[in-house]
Formats: sequence, C-alpha cells, structure tokens
Amino acid sequence: MSASSLNESPRAQSRWHAGARRALGALLLLGLGACGAESGDGGGGALPGVDGGPNGNDPNAMQPVVLPDVDLVVDGNRDGELNRTPGVDDVGEDQWTGAAGAVFLVNLDDDDSDHQPDSADNVVNGGADSLDLARIWIAPFAKAADDAVGTLSVDAASRGHVRVFRHKNGWTPVDLTTGLSLTAADIREGVELGIEGLDFVRTRSQAWQGVVTFDYAVQSGGATVGCDRAVMHVAPWIANHNLRHFDHAYYSPFSNRLTSTLTPILNGLGIQVVNLPADDFTGTSDIWFEDWMQTGWTAMPAFGGHGDLHGMVVFNPRPWGREPGYEPIKTLRQHMLGPDQAVAVFFNEATELNAGDTFDSHGNHDALPPYPGFPNGRIFTGSGILASTHEFYAAQGAQPPIALNTSWLLVGHIDETYAVVKARTATGFKLLENSPSMGRQLFDDWSDQGLGNSVLFPGLKDFDNKSWQTTVGGVATDAVMMAWNQEAQAELTSMHADLLQKSGLTAADIVPVPVIYEEIEGGKIAYLPDTANVRVVGGGTIAIFPQPWGPFNVNNTNNDLFRSYFTSYLADPSKQLGADENGLDVRFGDSWDYHVLMGDIHCASNWSAPPNEGDAPWWNAFQ
Repeated sequence: MSASSLNESPRAQSRWHAGARRALGALLLLGLGACGAESGDGGGGALPGVDGGPNGNDPNAMQPVVLPDVDLVVDGNRDGELNRTPGVDDVGEDQWTGAAGAVFLVNLDDDDSDHQPDSADNVVNGGADSLDLARIWIAPFAKAADDAVGTLSVDAASRGHVRVFRHKNGWTPVDLTTGLSLTAADIREGVELGIEGLDFVRTRSQAWQGVVTFDYAVQSGGATVGCDRAVMHVAPWIANHNLRHFDHAYYSPFSNRLTSTLTPILNGLGIQVVNLPADDFTGTSDIWFEDWMQTGWTAMPAFGGHGDLHGMVVFNPRPWGREPGYEPIKTLRQHMLGPDQAVAVFFNEATELNAGDTFDSHGNHDALPPYPGFPNGRIFTGSGILASTHEFYAAQGAQPPIALNTSWLLVGHIDETYAVVKARTATGFKLLENSPSMGRQLFDDWSDQGLGNSVLFPGLKDFDNKSWQTTVGGVATDAVMMAWNQEAQAELTSMHADLLQKSGLTAADIVPVPVIYEEIEGGKIAYLPDTANVRVVGGGTIAIFPQPWGPFNVNNTNNDLFRSYFTSYLADPSKQLGADENGLDVRFGDSWDYHVLMGDIHCASNWSAPPNEGDAPWWNAFQ
C-alpha cells in the first residue's frame, strides 16, 4: 500500500510542522528506507503515523504530508499487467503471500546465443531477453514540484542476487548499492524498470530467501512527501513429474533396439525426439541420459500476457562424469543452453564438481505430482544424495523433499523401484512399486500350469556374448535367486512403509508390479527388465515399459506370458489407473542393450515439458 494513498484533511496536514519535516529529512539522510525500514534490513518498517507506525492509531499525533501519486506498481495479482486501480495490483504489493504478490525469474537462459546465461552480463540481450524481466513501474506524479527528488532502493540482502534495469532509450542497469535517483522530470514522467534474478535460493539458512523489497520515496522542500513499498518473490525451480505432458525426449542412438521401438511411439504422440550421439554430445560414452542430467522448469506471469505464464525449461547436471575430464555441466552449457532453455547447477560447483557417487545420478531423484496438501507435489529421492542438492530442493519451498533407502540396490536409484502413473483417484496418481514376491508367485503359477519349459530371453546375449536364455522352471527353482528376492522384498516392504509415513499417501495409492531380482557384488538389480523403470507420457496415461522378452508360452512361441499378463493387469478397472475405464495404456520398448548394462528405458532417456504445463501455479504451495 502506498503511504501517499492516505487522504489527509487540511487540518491533519497542518499538524505536520516544519520541524518534523526537517527531522524526517535528516532520518532519510541517515539511511532510513523510503517507507521507514532501514535501507539494509529489507523489513517492513513504516513512517510514523503511516501503515501501522508507532503513532498510527493516535488521532492527535503529527502526520506526514502524503501525496496521492507517489506509487510503486508491481504485478501483485499476477495477471501480467501493471494496474494502479485500488484493490488490483496493490493487493500483496508490500506483503508477499501465496495468494498475491509479484514474481520474477532467475534469468538463466541464453537469448543471444553466446553460450552464457543472460544473467551473466549486465545487459538486456534483445527483445526475447526483455520478456524474462518482471516489470516494475514508478507511476507518473504529474504534480511533482520542481525541486522534487525521487529515490528507489533495494534491500541489502537482495543486492547480490538480482539485477534491475531502467527502460529509457534501451535498458540500463541500476547500481543497487547506491539506488536509483530520479529528477523531477523523471518523477512526472514515470519510470519503467525490469528485474531479473541471478540465482535460485540455495539454502534455507542464507540471508536472502528470495524476497526483494523496493522502497520508493519522493522528497520536496527538504521533506518526504510520499513513499511506497513493493516486494517481489523469485520463482523457484520446479521438478518435473510424470503427469506432465512432455513434448521433448532425449536419448542416444547407441541402441538400435531402443530407437527402433521407442521413437515410433513418441513420434505418434507428437513428442519431438532429440536423438543425440553419445560420443559427439557428451564427449564420452555416457548413454544414461536420465542419470547425467535432470529437467525441470521455472515460470512467472508473462508481461502483457493476460494471465499466461512465461518461463523456461531448466536442465541441471550431475556433478560427476563417467570419464576423467568429462563434466556434464559443460555438455549442458554447450548443447542445451538457449532461448527459454536454462542450465542451473544445484550442487556447490566451487567445491563439489566431480564429487558424489551413483546416488547423485538423477535416476535417484524423482517427483510426486501435486496432491492434497502439496500443490506442487514433492521431490522424492533415494539414499545418499549430496547434502547441498537436498538442501537446494528444500530451499525452493515448493516441493518438500523426502528420501527413501535405496542403498540395498546395486545401482542405488529410486527409479529402479517406483514409477508414477495417472489414476482415477483423489490424488490423481498411483505409484507402481516393484514386488519380488509377486514376481516369484507368477513364475510358480506358470510352473504349476505346466509352463515350466517356457523360454525366457530366447537367443539373447550380453555384450560379452554370454547367453541369457533360460526357462520358467529354471528361474522358479533357482533357490539362490529366490533367496535374493526374499531379501529384496524385505527392503521394499520397509521402503513402502517409509514412503507412506513420509508422504502421507496410503496403501491404496500403491500398485505392486512383478519383478525378479538378482544380486551382483552384494547389491540387488533387476534380473527381468525392470517394470518400475518405465517412461510415462501423455499426462501419465501412457506407460512405455521395457520389453520383457518372455517367458514365451511353450505351446505358443508368439505368446509372451509376462507381457500378456502385465498388460491386462494394468488395464484392470479395479486398479483405477489411466484416464478412463480402459486403464493404463501400456506400450513396450526394447531396452535389452541397456538392461544387460544394468538399466532400462527410464535410465536410458530423458524428457522435458513447457514451463508450468498442466500444473497449477507454483505459488499455490506458499499459501
């Protein structure tokens, strides 16, 4: 609220005598912020007698002269417009909440193709870059006196985290250490400003928590004749979840098996495939696109967008590479940084580059979709991620993270055990959860039905030319493998209980899916292609599973027992999966070349979606 919006009677104004004017002027010279807060505190102080100041309720107290046109305007109602009408943008202007208050972006995309984020320099890099600036308007004060002087300041905690530009014959950066000084002509004409963020909030303990406070004051005759305050909140990073409508897919042409089966499915769904050669793209043989990068987004109301949102896809790298000298951050900055495509680092780049281990691969980082109590959902991870990354997730304030134990797995990733799909339930989704006991029961049932000789993995070999072919009976009677699966089930039962306790979900939100594990070097890994390591598209309604490769019915070599069972199981209306009574739309891609290297479809690929597509605004989490 503008202090200058108060309507003072002539009698009340007369109580503000010259001595008090001079005293206030002296206070301002000593560093008092425009509306009473000290210029460095970013707080919510007020002038005496204004907006709850110490004399605000005393009708006999001296009151300042305040004029009706000293007005700082931001997009308080988040419609992309700047509006001076009372009750529109002044709601939330000086007290940011989830319901009202202006927003700005961290400007990490590259609109001028210099392979640097636009926030790396102090210029506005063309018209596209100007769209990444949230606007601030110092409204015209046509009756400002000839000696009027205006000042705009930014709280000290914010100055190293934002950049402000003035728009006049182009964009000029504002020196935030001294603030912006305005002449009488500037005050009468009004001033347009733009703000960009330089980084996301990284920790919950740092001084700057993403809120910027602007104080604007006009002085005339040695006194402050009006002031206003506005606050803005940086848009956080938001992790993607499986119910979003992904429009881009990324994977290597390393395996013709995968590309020849996955690409036609995606093309048919209108998803653009970015099929990047592993060696050329990453500078290494790293074919695991899920692991070395992660995708998310950030967004704000589009300026002039009439309620639309504007933002950018955000790619972030794993801290370490598979070969010496290879750093995923360099790959992303070279190949993914561009217009409305940003690159951000969530670990501490100064101290943790090339640090971490398998747990810091992004197959170990996932997200639950929005559900009651969590409007943006929640990030959920497996064991052992870098503390700085976990803290970054928490500091965004939008998707409170939870962690589950995945240390018992050989690779150790959460995407080996869980996958989110759309469901016709109150939450709108369910999690597929690996179940070794269910897998064992399937093989026992097939054996009991006389199908023990049905062939699993017919003719398939690994890259050492070792045959994987076996039978239903060979698996069902393998006592060592069944013991491994009993151990794996105990771990998954513990994970299940931990997930429900931490997330607030219920057992009804979980659908078990069959799997068989083996053990290598003390860690469990899927022996069958992993039914939780699935790519989900179409807003969560279509799931692309790894081709199971049998067992094929001994009486009908074209009948894949597992595939037939699994498809009908997930289509069962009682599971409430998918968008309608037909259940989940199940497709299959051939990830055998990845499977023998200890991964499947989810590990091999990655996806992105337009900012905020399909979700409610992120600020709903701040209610």
